[in-house]
Amino acid sequence: MYGGLTRQVTLRCLACVLLLSAVLVTTLTAVQYLDRDAHAARASQAALIAAGQLHESVLAMESSDRDYIVTRDPRFLQSWQQARNNVPVYAAELTRLVTGDARQHARVQQLSRDISTYISDDSAPSVPPQQGTGVTTDPARLLDAKQRLDTIQAEFAQFASSELAAATTQAARADTATVWARTLAGAGFAGAALYTILFAMFVQRRIVRPVRTTAAMADQLAGGALPTQMSPVGPHEIGLLQRSFNRMATALDVQHSAVNRLVAQQSALRRVATLVARAAAPGTVFTAITREVGQLMHAERSTIVRHEPDGSATVVASWDNEHADIRPVPAPRPRRRGPGEPGGPKGAGGPNGAGGPNGAGGPKGAGGPSAAGGPRGAGGAGSAGGPARTTPIQVHATVWGELRTVAAPDDADVVAPTVHTGDFADLAALAVTNQQARADLTAASARIVEAGDQTRRRLERDLHDGTQQRLLALLLNLRELQARMPAEPPDLAADLAAINNDLTAVCDGLRELSRGIYPTILTERGLEPALKALARRAPLPVELQLRIPARLPPQIETSAYYLAAETLTNTIKHAAASHLTIRATADARTLRLRMTDDGRGGADPAKGTGIRGLTDRVNALGGAMTLTSRPGHGTTLQFTIPVGTGAGSDTPGATAPRQAPSHSQPAVDQSLLDQ
Repeated sequence: MYGGLTRQVTLRCLACVLLLSAVLVTTLTAVQYLDRDAHAARASQAALIAAGQLHESVLAMESSDRDYIVTRDPRFLQSWQQARNNVPVYAAELTRLVTGDARQHARVQQLSRDISTYISDDSAPSVPPQQGTGVTTDPARLLDAKQRLDTIQAEFAQFASSELAAATTQAARADTATVWARTLAGAGFAGAALYTILFAMFVQRRIVRPVRTTAAMADQLAGGALPTQMSPVGPHEIGLLQRSFNRMATALDVQHSAVNRLVAQQSALRRVATLVARAAAPGTVFTAITREVGQLMHAERSTIVRHEPDGSATVVASWDNEHADIRPVPAPRPRRRGPGEPGGPKGAGGPNGAGGPNGAGGPKGAGGPSAAGGPRGAGGAGSAGGPARTTPIQVHATVWGELRTVAAPDDADVVAPTVHTGDFADLAALAVTNQQARADLTAASARIVEAGDQTRRRLERDLHDGTQQRLLALLLNLRELQARMPAEPPDLAADLAAINNDLTAVCDGLRELSRGIYPTILTERGLEPALKALARRAPLPVELQLRIPARLPPQIETSAYYLAAETLTNTIKHAAASHLTIRATADARTLRLRMTDDGRGGADPAKGTGIRGLTDRVNALGGAMTLTSRPGHGTTLQFTIPVGTGAGSDTPGATAPRQAPSHSQPAVDQSLLDQ
């Protein structure tokens, strides 16, 4: 019975394939004949075109020869020569095209010889006579040329008629082949259609009807009735299909729940990963993680705990009944060291986690049954809680904290091993690492900017105390020498005066250079006087609106001054502005600097390094820059720079990492979690 339906369908399919193959072979043969005839027709057409071009060249030679004999105009010699040069080319092309036809090839060879004889004997123009002589012609030569040209034209006509006759014959053969192919193809397709109808009736009776019965049962499975079972009573292989549906229904019922759990977990991971990719604050990421894990596992409570250097634990995020908060543990308690940590037990940990049978730190989580705040704290299950799961969060190979989940007391099996909390712990570690990396990068940028500013200060000081002082002393000595010099000779006095002027200009230029490198007034008097001095030296009107109540940190003042100076330079060079407004306001936390010009606008950071340099300096300070530059409406640059703490510094009150890393592992700044 197993082979009955398969054998019948196979034999009928083979018969259909043979019939269709015969039709296809017949059609392809006819197409091949048509293609061959079409190729021959194209070759005949190309030969006729080449013969026409050769004929036109011969007639052009004859016409130019005759016109030249009559008029002796040298221009006809050029036309004759051009036609003469085209004759071999067209003759060779015509010879190539008729190579497959021996009779036409012989005609072309004879035609080429006649044309060559005509050119060499009768179509060679004479040299023009001297000016004043009459035009002489040879009647015998003209008559002979006329006869030979008539012969050539007759040969051209004979060649063309032969080609046309061959093309007509080929077209007739092509029409015959087309009719033959259509007839055979029509008969073949009619037979194939009849066979297809018979085969469809067979399929309808032996396959479609049983399959429809099975499909009706499958619809019940698709509608969610997974426990549905079919009666395997169909013929041949249909019965096997029905039994397979029964096994599939059982497997679907098992896998449906697993797939739903996996989809929910991946969706939660994607949402948390999106927050991490958007550089959200670690506190926001931790809150999302506890919420997602708690909802996935139907847990009573989900928390993230940070290990402190003194061995205590701090809850940095907690989810309980769809509410998340960040709060410290009321009574920090020393935590037992896990394996791989200083003071902890040796080995890789217990069978269920690092440090004990139920997670890092002890049998009931990190610290025992009453960890972090009593029976309902972050660590243990508590008197009213169910089983707990603890997943360590590792940052730079150091246990930074833990993700703890407590199951509901009336559902002890909800904390299933299929929920991979380690993935969420990895995202929490990545959020901490990214925040620390951004802080380290900002601090490094600030150090680079500060080093550049220190170099500017040192260079300005060296110029002022060294080269500038020596030049001033030299200038004073020169003026003293001028005062002692006699009036005679006058040339020497003039030279000394010129040297004095040049040296004075050098001193002035060096003074301006020193101010450009680092203005002394910025160090001595602060940002507001420095901006006023910058505005006075500017070649265009600068309006100042300054409200800076007190001195700012040196790094902030230096960066703000250079931001204003660089913006002024860009305005002068590129904006074609007639006015610039500088507005600076500062309070205890923020310095705001806004510069607006009335230039051409259209500034693009991608087209130059000036604006990119401003952006780098602001980013190094942890600030932000906003550019508004519409074409024809001027440019506005606004900088917001934090003043309270330096870029990259630690937040006051922050705690150090629980375990100091080695020299190859950077420390994690715990205070970043509260930012």
